[in-house]
Amino acid sequence: MAAAGCAPETIIVGLPNVSGKGRQRDYTPPFMRMDIDEADSPMGEGDTFLTFMEKELFPMMEKNYATSGIRTLAGNSRGGLLVLYSLLYKPHLFQGRLAFSPALWRDEHAICKQAAQLLPAAKGEESSFLFMSLGDEENTKMKAGFIDMMKVLERNASTHLVWQAEFTPKANHQSNADLSAAKAIRAWADFSLLNINIDYCQNKIGESIGFYPQSSPWFSFLFY
Repeated sequence: MAAAGCAPETIIVGLPNVSGKGRQRDYTPPFMRMDIDEADSPMGEGDTFLTFMEKELFPMMEKNYATSGIRTLAGNSRGGLLVLYSLLYKPHLFQGRLAFSPALWRDEHAICKQAAQLLPAAKGEESSFLFMSLGDEENTKMKAGFIDMMKVLERNASTHLVWQAEFTPKANHQSNADLSAAKAIRAWADFSLLNINIDYCQNKIGESIGFYPQSSPWFSFLFY
């Protein structure tokens, strides 16, 4: 997509989870249980994982690569839950967020309830972008959580947040991310062209390619 001029050049940073429990721990917000099927399940540590990105990962990337400072977080399923949590917990970390089939139903839509409380008070100096998608063949609980979050965003999102949510035709939980990723990236690229300070990026990292600054943004994909 970058070669065709449809998206910025991008450094992709993949963050694999080390185990099933590691995935549950790192992608689950601290106000939600890691495993809803265990009565004594510990709470998630998504806040710790985001702090790791902020304090360790980002400085390492910025030290070793020609980055622009424009960052995007993308995640699928429970990774999509983390994407939405990052919007509430650390909204300044990312300018773009892509959530594919986010598991918003967990703990009786706890993330939606948190969003309803926190989004009205959220303030930011710069605009940010959120793209959410769900396969139209996914199960009822996934759809219920997704629709609930759409309603929360409609009522509470600030003018600093531009968001887009849609159902992907003929997609299920396994295929939705593959089928909607290109559209999500293009939507984010179009937003960044209109809303992010391109002159700043060009001055920082040099010549641009087409409309987009070279080597920006970079994506952290959490497709697990």
